Amino acid sequence: MDSPVSEWVDAYNAEHAHSALDGATPNDVWCSQTNELRFPDDEAIRLAMLSTGRTYRVQQAGVHFQNRYYTSPDLARQHLIHRDVEVRYMPRDPSFIEVFVDGKWRATAFPHQSLTDAQKDELKRIVRDQYRTARNYHKEGARRRAIAAQTAPGDLAQMAADPDTLGPDDDAFLDLADAASISQVDQAPAPDPLDVEQNDTEIEGDGS
Repeated sequence: MDSPVSEWVDAYNAEHAHSALDGATPNDVWCSQTNELRFPDDEAIRLAMLSTGRTYRVQQAGVHFQNRYYTSPDLARQHLIHRDVEVRYMPRDPSFIEVFVDGKWRATAFPHQSLTDAQKDELKRIVRDQYRTARNYHKEGARRRAIAAQTAPGDLAQMAADPDTLGPDDDAFLDLADAASISQVDQAPAPDPLDVEQNDTEIEGDGS
């Protein structure tokens, strides 16, 4: 709270003898309670935080919110890059935000400068691994297209429908393909998730 308001609240609770409390102060009554304190769980706290009422596109550098980039290894690990997310936050605590997808909590993100070296290394490793996976899928796609060129349409449909021909992470690959401009992924280096400059054109007109 702002200092004058905080000072007033402190003085009221500590010094004001309240008639409804038999002349005791609110602090006196609080300290005399013997009931076990009940604490809300983490999910209840997250849902009680302020919501912006809009979505944000997760960039390679994270979520651009109130002139800061917030990121976390969980954003990359859960394939949230280039997906729209919701944000909940504490208005006077910019040290973190909570990231939701379709109303479900997915990650806690932190400003770049507050990430530990271990978190930065983990984030870069995840992105490199995902790019390596994207390249492998791209090569597999080229192989399938070569086969398709020599295969009857009916056989091609059967091949596409055969679960043995599909990898276990095909859904994740679709996200990667969209995020990595897969047509150029063979030549492109894995992006640096902590490089803010590469996101400047992506957030133009974002207004966040």
